[in-house]
Parts: sequence; C-alpha cells; structure tokens
Amino acid sequence: IFLGTISLTLGYRTRFSAAIVFLGICSLYHRDPLLFNSGDSFMRQVALWLIFSSAGDAYSIDQALRNKRAGKPWYSEGDPSSPWAQRFLQVQLALLYAQTFWGKTDGYTWTDGTAVYYSARLVELRRFVIPYIFDHEWTVSILTYSTLLIEFCLATLVWLKPCRYWVLAAGLCFHLMIDLNMSIPQFEWLMIVSYVLFLYPEDLRKWLHYLAEITYWRWQPVARETPPQSPGPSL
Repeated sequence: IFLGTISLTLGYRTRFSAAIVFLGICSLYHRDPLLFNSGDSFMRQVALWLIFSSAGDAYSIDQALRNKRAGKPWYSEGDPSSPWAQRFLQVQLALLYAQTFWGKTDGYTWTDGTAVYYSARLVELRRFVIPYIFDHEWTVSILTYSTLLIEFCLATLVWLKPCRYWVLAAGLCFHLMIDLNMSIPQFEWLMIVSYVLFLYPEDLRKWLHYLAEITYWRWQPVARETPPQSPGPSL
C-alpha cells in the first residue's frame, strides 16, 4: 500500500497504482472494520473512482513520459480528458454532506442548538480545550446551527458558480475548527483536500503557475552588486 500510494501521488502508472491502493484499503478494512471511520470509507471510494479516471493525464510522471515520447517538453499539458469520474466524485462528496445534514436534523440536540456542547466534551476525541466558545449557550447555538447551514450549502449551493468558492471557504473554516478541537484521524484533511474537485481548471492552473513563480523566484540566487569603486586621487 505504501509503495502504491507513493506511485499514485507521483502519477506513475496511475490507474494501476490506484487499483493497488484500493485493494490495500479494502484488505485493511476487512481485517478490522473497527479501526476505520467514515473518512477511510470515503478514501476507499475515491481510490475506486481513480482507477477509471484520467488522473494521470496532467501534473504526473505518466504525462511527462508521454510528452518525452512525443518529443515535447516534459512539462507540456496533455489533451483535455473526459471528467466523468470527477463528476462522480463531486456527487459522492455532495451526497456525503447531504447525508450528514439529514442525519443531524433527525436528532433533537441539533434542532435545539445544543449538539456542539456535547460533541466538544467527548474527552476521548478532544485535542485542545478551547475556552469560552464551548461554554456559553449563545456561542454553542451559533456553532450548532452554523454546522447545519454549512453542510447544507456544501450539498447544494456548491454547485452554483457564484456561490462555490464562498461555500468552499466556509467548509475549510468548518473543518479546520473541528480539527483544532477534535482528533479524528485523516477525516478533516481528507475533506479539505477533496475540495479540489470543485475548483475550476482555469483557476487551478492560474494558482499553480503563481505558486511555481513564487517558488522559482524565492530560490533564485540573488546577484550581489559590486560596490562602486571610489575614484583614485587626481594626478
């Protein structure tokens, strides 16, 4: 699994690597299901869809090797690919938030605004004790209803272009807040990383190029200017 994960991350034999990762996660799950949480289940589903996706068609070793065989620069972008697997992953992520929203509305602690008070007191999951905000009724109510609102938006409004980045930003703050207070291995960061599914290609390309430019200029050696020579004495 470790070697398959590295190969998948680098984009080398991407589909085969995704299959190795999927089978490895499934084998671990059936070995001891009690060790897994919902984040692991989502990761298993993502690995399955990556087998059928075009994940190796950009920013990967596979694409660099194809460019080399075609006589192109190794960093050249490939041809556009069908995004059907990405669409399924988007739907999967939206259904995840829809299910969590629906499941919460069925419980009375979420509808009366007290659920966050109890979740913040799960000692076995507590990472840090955050003062004040989990100890007062008005802050607990705001956090409880905000959770429901954000999860509802991540299942619905995330599909609307004017709202998408605002909803993703709210989801980012939501998961970072949970990760600060509760220790749920991998789950919060897996959700955050999955938001890349909803980024528009032109925006992602622009941000990656901007990041590359910053990295390039940061590590360029600074030319040291030679101090001007003082004129010699007049003859």
